[in-house]
Amino acid sequence: MSLSRLPVDVVYHLSHEYRQQAYLHAHDVRDEHLLKQYYTLISMALKCLEYAKTQYALSMDQDYQITMELVEILVKETHNLDLAEQYLSSLKERLKNHQVAASTENLFSQRMHCEFLSLYEMPLRRDSKFHYKIASRNCNTLLQYFENVGAEYQAWRQVFEYINVCLNVQLGKSSKARTDFLELANHNMPGQWG
Repeated sequence: MSLSRLPVDVVYHLSHEYRQQAYLHAHDVRDEHLLKQYYTLISMALKCLEYAKTQYALSMDQDYQITMELVEILVKETHNLDLAEQYLSSLKERLKNHQVAASTENLFSQRMHCEFLSLYEMPLRRDSKFHYKIASRNCNTLLQYFENVGAEYQAWRQVFEYINVCLNVQLGKSSKARTDFLELANHNMPGQWG
């Protein structure tokens, strides 16, 4: 079957169908043949998403949605963290450079979701001091960026301050983590979180 004649939403839903079928029958996997079938369905879901990204002119929202699903499959099913990080990095740059006033808040949230995955999820999955150090440095840079954004985005700053504490714990900097956590807690009196 050729995907070239199908609209992007059909290719996108086809990816979902492949993935749904894989998960629906995952509990039945009892031998190598069934495992191959499972991974064939996952592979087809990935190929549909990759095809949609490369062969269609996508809106920023479509690109974001498809990339996030690609990253999720790559991380959870193939453990190809390098490729997942490449997709995330590329998406972050496109979100940074995409300037549409009407959807600034949405673009900012999408970008922060990418940052969250890059600075927290990926380093935890890699579980290496090298990756924790890179994430910590990038998190500190992001926290400096928050000094120049409006008050409506400060909830994200709190998220990344907490991530910075977690990264310091992973790096064995317990004293710094404790100090930063206490500072974070003192700045967020009861009622500010919810």
